[in-house]
Amino acid sequence: MYRKPCRRYRTVKEPFFKLKSGSFVVVLLMALMASSFTASCSNDDDAPSDITRTMNVLFVGNSIAQHSYREDIGWLSDWGMAATKRENDVVHQLQGMLKAGNPSSSVTPCNIAVWERDFTIDIDELLSDTLRNRNAVVIMLGENVLDLTTFKTKINDVVDRCLEQTPMVVLVGCFIHREKEREKATRDAAERRHLPFVSLLTLETETREDLCPTIDDTYYDTNGKTYHLSNPSILGHPNDMAMKLIAKRIYKAFKENFKE
Repeated sequence: MYRKPCRRYRTVKEPFFKLKSGSFVVVLLMALMASSFTASCSNDDDAPSDITRTMNVLFVGNSIAQHSYREDIGWLSDWGMAATKRENDVVHQLQGMLKAGNPSSSVTPCNIAVWERDFTIDIDELLSDTLRNRNAVVIMLGENVLDLTTFKTKINDVVDRCLEQTPMVVLVGCFIHREKEREKATRDAAERRHLPFVSLLTLETETREDLCPTIDDTYYDTNGKTYHLSNPSILGHPNDMAMKLIAKRIYKAFKENFKE
């Protein structure tokens, strides 16, 4: 288990300077003011959103974005696999961040895992209806891809179809297969079009946290009843913390690359 390194503080027997009479109160007030200012400027992750435009986002992905109820595989929920609750998946985490700036904003999942497994499927048929009235798109694909060579070219079809609807498109790397070659396919598609790309390669090494669920975690089904996961394929998906971290990176990409 990762442990933060212990800080070593210097022990000082004498003060670095001596206060003149009456100066202590002034210094104390200054310290309190500085402390208050620091508190108000810290915790940027919890600060209110500064994206105030209405964002109608389509999240084009796979089971991480949304997976319907499947009792036969042990998934008794119908949101992003494997979030414990609907509000904890990446789609709803991102939506919550955007709603902080504009309550009218929304994020809608679109699972096209079937396309990841079969590139002969017409991407326009999968996306045309769901893209309507969207002003932003997130593309997070690659987990179910078996033919990586073809994926490197076909991912461009997805990006171009989304760009026909809106210029606000953000591409995201893979979570389950966090490998350079698989991520490069999506990154290249983004760079060729000067679009923002969110890498997930460093997600685990930066946080030092477990980012996948365990069999001991408590989940809630569509009726609000608790259950546990046991299917290894589900356990490879991002947990609540990972979902939130991914959502934060996507939100940051929108904020930094698309000015209001």
